[in-house]
Amino acid sequence: MSILQVVTEDIPRIYTGIAEWLAVVVFVILLPHRYKQLKTALILGAYLPILCTYLYLTRRVLTIFWIPCMMLSFASIFFVIHLLTLRSNRAHLYFTIWAFLVSETAASFEWLIESFFFSPESPAPIPVRIIFVAVCYGIIYLIIYFIQKNLIDSEAPIELTLRDLLSAFLIMIFTFFISNMSFFLPHSPFSSAVHDEISRIRTLVDVGGIAILYAFQSRLVELNAKQDLATLSNMLKSQYESYRNYQETIDLINFKYHDLKNQLIGLASEKDAEKRNEYIRQMQKELESYRPERQTGNQVLDTIIASKSMRCRKLEIQLTCVAEGKLLEQMPVTDICTIFGNALDNAIEYVALIPEPEKRLIHLTLSRHKSFIYIECSNYCPDKLKFKNGLPLTTKDDKKTHGYGVRSIAYTVKKNHGSINFAQKDESFEMKILIPLAG
Repeated sequence: MSILQVVTEDIPRIYTGIAEWLAVVVFVILLPHRYKQLKTALILGAYLPILCTYLYLTRRVLTIFWIPCMMLSFASIFFVIHLLTLRSNRAHLYFTIWAFLVSETAASFEWLIESFFFSPESPAPIPVRIIFVAVCYGIIYLIIYFIQKNLIDSEAPIELTLRDLLSAFLIMIFTFFISNMSFFLPHSPFSSAVHDEISRIRTLVDVGGIAILYAFQSRLVELNAKQDLATLSNMLKSQYESYRNYQETIDLINFKYHDLKNQLIGLASEKDAEKRNEYIRQMQKELESYRPERQTGNQVLDTIIASKSMRCRKLEIQLTCVAEGKLLEQMPVTDICTIFGNALDNAIEYVALIPEPEKRLIHLTLSRHKSFIYIECSNYCPDKLKFKNGLPLTTKDDKKTHGYGVRSIAYTVKKNHGSINFAQKDESFEMKILIPLAG
């Protein structure tokens, strides 16, 4: 086919436009929204006639312009997904690849089914054609929706490298080229000049491309899940090792504390009353900063609170705690370290950045609520936080390497058959946990 020949696809362009629009709608629904529902719906509503008009006007173009027209259609899909959803540019491009390939498959499949029952010489009535489109597109996009719903995890989106993105792009290009080869090379071993055969080849190749892309994404999700699990496991070990180090430090401090108290008794024999009293006052002042923390009834929790309290004093943070530590007797040490260690670490890291020392407030509660262990950790939080699936997003710039603390808490709570809730009320951030009592 010469580049000066006209390319005319047999699939009605409005079919293709509706297919591309529905693909965009599916991924906009699945991904986190940038705007409220009404604004999102209005933008999507405006996109449909624009897309269909563009595709209709380019229904008969020279071969030299056909690929640029398809690229512009691809770019419009990317623009709308990027405009309406909250993900990285790489993720937007990746889901644009999915949307483009799915729309090609849907349009080709519908036209294949419709052409099987009706010929070009005797086309189906418009009401029948509408039913064909609605049923075929409905089936395909429901399948894609549920497939992607299981693969797309808003809490932990897959991290796409440039290599991953290039691989997905090559899958799309290869699929698109082979499925449309009959329009360029009708007499090659992999194409046909017969209308029915062209439709079958195109549909089967498109379905194969979707299957390959699905397998590719499934593998990416699996690798990301393994990486997340390894990271969470390392955090659990880190919290436990920190606890052991804290325990040794606290034991030493407690020993020194009691040892120095005994030395104070000896100092009382100092003859010079003024020197003796001054020295005693200095020692008492030093001892005050290392006094043993209030005993909660659980040694692990005592150690964690003691270590975090020392850090809070250095940062001028007021940490208050009301805890019935005996409620944690049946909970594994690593789980106690994960929940309380990460909760206090996150609160300390946030309030430490507050300029006014009097507003650096953290409160921890551990109590019994009917047949549940109730845990609440709250801190002063004047900033408006963002949430995804009930979990707060990290406020740090490096989104990839942070946020695991909250997720490790949620994972540990779920492992103990509990529930967790994060909320922001006025200028306070609250984490509330309910865990069933053992036995």
